[in-house]
This record gives sequence, structure tokens and C-alpha cells, in this order.
Amino acid sequence: MDILDRLRPRWRRSDPEVRAAAVREMGVRDQARLETIARSDPDARVRRIAIKKLEDPERLDGLAQGETNEDLRAFATERAREIRAAVASSDASLAECEAALACVSDEHRLAAIAMTAAHETIRHAALARTTGDRVLRDVVRNAADPMIRRAALARIEDPAILRSIAVGDGRTDLALQALERITDATMLRAVADSRTAPKSVRQRARTLLAASAGDRLPIGMKEGRARQLELCLVVEKLTVTRDLLEAAKQVRTVQQEWAGIARDVEPREDVAHRFHKACDEILDEAGSRARREDEAETARRALQENLAVRTSLCERVEGLDDTAAPSALDDTVAAWDRLAPVTDDRVAALARRFRLACENATARRQQRGARQALLAKLEAVVVEAEALAAAVPVPAEKTWQALEKRWTALAPSAAEIPDAVALRRRLESAGEELTRRQHEADARRGEAQRQNVTRLEALCARLHDLANAESFDAKVARRELQKAEAVIADPGPLPASERRPAWVKRVSESRDELLRRLRQAEEADEWRRWANVTAQEEIIRRAEALLESNDLAEITRQLGRLHEEWAAVASAPADKAQSLWERFRSARNELRKRSDAHLAENLEKKRGLCAQVAGLAESTAWNETAELIKRLQAEWKEIGPVPTRHAQAVWREFRAPCDTFFDRRKAHFARL
Repeated sequence: MDILDRLRPRWRRSDPEVRAAAVREMGVRDQARLETIARSDPDARVRRIAIKKLEDPERLDGLAQGETNEDLRAFATERAREIRAAVASSDASLAECEAALACVSDEHRLAAIAMTAAHETIRHAALARTTGDRVLRDVVRNAADPMIRRAALARIEDPAILRSIAVGDGRTDLALQALERITDATMLRAVADSRTAPKSVRQRARTLLAASAGDRLPIGMKEGRARQLELCLVVEKLTVTRDLLEAAKQVRTVQQEWAGIARDVEPREDVAHRFHKACDEILDEAGSRARREDEAETARRALQENLAVRTSLCERVEGLDDTAAPSALDDTVAAWDRLAPVTDDRVAALARRFRLACENATARRQQRGARQALLAKLEAVVVEAEALAAAVPVPAEKTWQALEKRWTALAPSAAEIPDAVALRRRLESAGEELTRRQHEADARRGEAQRQNVTRLEALCARLHDLANAESFDAKVARRELQKAEAVIADPGPLPASERRPAWVKRVSESRDELLRRLRQAEEADEWRRWANVTAQEEIIRRAEALLESNDLAEITRQLGRLHEEWAAVASAPADKAQSLWERFRSARNELRKRSDAHLAENLEKKRGLCAQVAGLAESTAWNETAELIKRLQAEWKEIGPVPTRHAQAVWREFRAPCDTFFDRRKAHFARL
């Protein structure tokens, strides 16, 4: 997939699977785009998915008229019918339902609308347009509206259909209504003998059958044979008539009367022979003429259909614009070639018209291909320009000039293409964006140069101040020297008015000045470290001497002082620093362990005092309790310090009962 294909929407990609997935994700708001895809997508499967997503029957009708694929044309037509049937059956406005019903012609859909439509008017209108006794039988059986069921039953004429309703497992009242419509004795006998019909229906069928049998009186022998001879003469006269089709109708009527008489009176053999011979002659001749007329009519209709199809194919090719897929023309040519050859001047004229339309459609498609190829090249230039405008860092001016030359070479050929105008605007917008970014980059570069000059000046000033400061910090000096070395290696961006060598020289001089001061400080520090060795050894000696003492209170007091003194002389030469520190740490840790044990012991003693004084807060032996508390307070002071983290808490625990008692004692004596 090239870059241009990735920039297109998914429904316009070259991969049909990607386009199909995009079409499946579209919804009701994308109807216009779905129609475009259904008309122009080269893949029949993608077009089928788009047709299935369309909800407008008018759009589907338009697609069916222009679709060259027979299956898709039938699918679009069927989809439009489904939507109209659904609208007609819905609870939408009556006008919308009537408009949808007017476009429905399929008998089965009309029957479904008559059975399920929400509006009563629509149900009756759909039933009025429903024909075919079998379809009406479905309405009688399945409609929820009783009026619709009765109206559908009243329109059924086929006795067999009426019999099936009478003997079916439907409503009994409908079965009786259907039975009343049956006049044929054979059908009535079948209903009366049926095991599936309700009992009331069978009884009514027997009643009607008995009444039918009593209507006709038997005819006499003489009267019957006279009438048979008359019928024979009537048929023999019809053999010479020119209107054989009308004669055949009359013969069939006469045959029915002959059969009715023959049930009561046996005809004479010669009269019966003459009658049947004349009937067969008329019916055979009428059938032969009807067949010839049917064959002629069939040939005429075939020619008309052939001409109509060829005319439709010509109109289809003439209606193809330059956006039509190549397969549309190929399918139409294939459909033309599949037509049966016909020798007729009108077919020859249509052939010339079809050939010219194909040539024009091919030329339009080729011109569109050339335009699309040119647009693709222009779009490639624009895409590169937009990428260039967003590139980091900002590209050089000559890169943009090369793109403009490519555009200028292609633009004259695209002067008549409307889409080229939008591409031109995109190119101009990209150029403006690139110019803006170049100006911003220039401004940022100038600001960075000014800030860098300020940074260099500040660095030189700091180096000079550190070199001449009364209080010298070696760590800060080393950090600044590292910065100076980095600047000497790369001074950074500088304005055109500033000379790089001059700045390197200035920073180097400031660095050398500070470096000399640092070396002096390091020498002094080295002497100080040697002097600290004696002080550290004295501190270690004192700490080790305390290890020999059993005075834990003194150890606790001296431990903090020793630590502070060591911190003041902590630095020493590298060859002695570690060994001295190990000696001091070992002695300090042992002293700290003893001190911690002493402090913990003091803590337990003070908690014992807290327990004693806690019970004295509510005492009323004012003088005795006061003396006891004072002795406990003196004892508290003699115990000594406790761990720092517990000192405040244990003191508050001891002091609170004391304060409570003395406050109560004071209030008591104040009341006396």
C-alpha cells in the first residue's frame, strides 16, 4: 500500500476487504456515501454490502436501473420492495404508508401488509389490490382483523380453495362462510365426508348437499333424445362458422348440457357419434388456430422484448459517466452479445447506436484515467509539501523550491480539473506554514544566541568571583570548572557579531584564575587533614578511656560531645582516614550500646514513677499526698535522661496527674 492509498478514507482504499469492512461500519447518517459506493465501487461484493445498508427505496430504485450486474440489480429491487412493505406496515404517518403501498405490487407482500399493517385504511387498500385465491386464503387464515378476514373470504372464487378453508383447522365461523360459497356437489360431498372439518361444518355440508340434489327434476326419454338431437344439429352448424374460437366456447357450453341430459337419458348411438365428431372437429380446429396465433404472438413479443433490451442497453451505456467502473461497460457488452440474433432493420440501427455509445464511454473512461493519474502526481507533490512543512528540524529553502518546480511542471495540464484547485490551496497552505516555521526557527535561533552570550558572560563572572572570594567552596569551584571546560570545547551558538575564539580565550583565562585558587585551597586542605590526625587520635583515646568506666550517666553525657568533636575534624589523609574512623566507630558503637541500655533503664524507672503518681490525682489527703508527690519529683530528677523519642510522652504522663492533684488542692484550700 503506497502513501497515497493510506491517506485516502478506508472506503476508498485499493483493498476490497478494507473497503468492505468500512462499509459495514457505516450507519443511517452515511446514506449518501453508501449510495456512491453502491454505484461506483469496482467490487460487486462491496456494492452488495452498501446496497444492504441503504434505507431509502428511491435510492435503491435508481441503483437497480443503473446496475449492470443482474444479481445486484435484483437484490437492489428486492431490498426496495422490502423497505416499502415495512414502511406500509409500520405505524408511520398515513401519508407515508400510502405512498409506500402505492409502490408495492407483489401479491405476497400486499397480503402481508393486509394482515399486519398498523393503519386500518392501509390494510383494506392492500387487500383490495391482492389477487389470487391462494394468497387470499393466506389472508383469511392469518389476518388478525376480522373485517379483513371476511373481506378476503368474500373474494375467493375457487371452490377447491373454499373447500380447503372449510375443512381446515381455522375458525369455525370462517369455515361455515366458506362452505356457503360452495355450490359444486362434489366439493360439498368432500366437505361432508372430511374427518378434519368441524362437526357443525360437516352437518351444514350434508344439508346443502341434500338441497342441491332436490333442485333438479329428472327429464323424460322422449324429451331428452329430442333435446340431444337439437344439440347435435347446433354443433354441426358451428363447424362452418369462421369464428372458431367463439364456436369452441359454444361447444363447451353445449357439451355441459349434453352431459347433464346423458345422466338421465342414454343418447342414440348415431346421434352421439355425430355430436362427438362435430365437437372434436371444432375443438381441434380451434386449438390449432389458437396455437398458431400464440406462436405468432410469441414471436412478436420476443422481437419487441429483444428490441426493448437492446434499447435499454444502449441507454445504459449512454448513461455511463467517467466515474463508472470498467466492469460496467464490460458487463453491458457481454449482455448485448448474449442476446439472440434477430434480422431486423431496427436491430441494425440499435447495433450502430450501441457501438458508438461504447466508443464514447471508453473515451470518457480513458480521459478520466489520465486526469486521475495527473491528480495522483499532484497529490503526491502536495503530500510531500505538507510533510515538509511539518518536518523537524525545519528543512532548507532549496528543498521547498524543488517541490515548487515539480508542481509548476504538472500544473498547466490540470488547469481544467476542479480538484486541482483544492490541491493548489493545500500546497499554498503548506508553503505558508513552512515560511512561518522558518521565521519562528530564526527567532528561536537568535534568542538562543543571545541567551548563550548571557550564559557565557555569567560563567566568566562566576569564575572570577569564586577565584577572588574570601570564603572558598572547592565543590562549587570544581562544578564551575567543569562547565568552563565544556564551554571551551563548544561555546554554543553565537551571533555573527561575536567571535568564537575571543570567547574561548576569555573563558580559558577565567578558568585558569579559578584553577590556581583551587590548587591553593587544596594544598591548605591537605595540611588541615594532617593536623586533624592528632585531634582524631585524641578523641579516640578519650572514647576508649570511657569504655573502661562504669559511670553510665557520664558515658551518656560524653557520647554526644565526642560525636560533635569528631564531626569538626572528620577529614584526614586518605591513607589514615579509614583506620582512624574504624577505631572511633567501634568505640562509639560500644558506648552507644551502653548508653541505650542506661536510657532504657531510666525509661522503665520513670514509667514506674508514672504508675505511682497516676493513683494520686484524685487523692484528698492533701498534705500527705503533696509530700509524696514532691519526693517522687525529686526522684524523677535523679534518674536522669531517657531516649529522646520517649522523653516528651513519659514526661506528660508523669506531669498530668501531678498538675491535676495540685490544681484540686489549690481549689480546695481556696474554698476554706
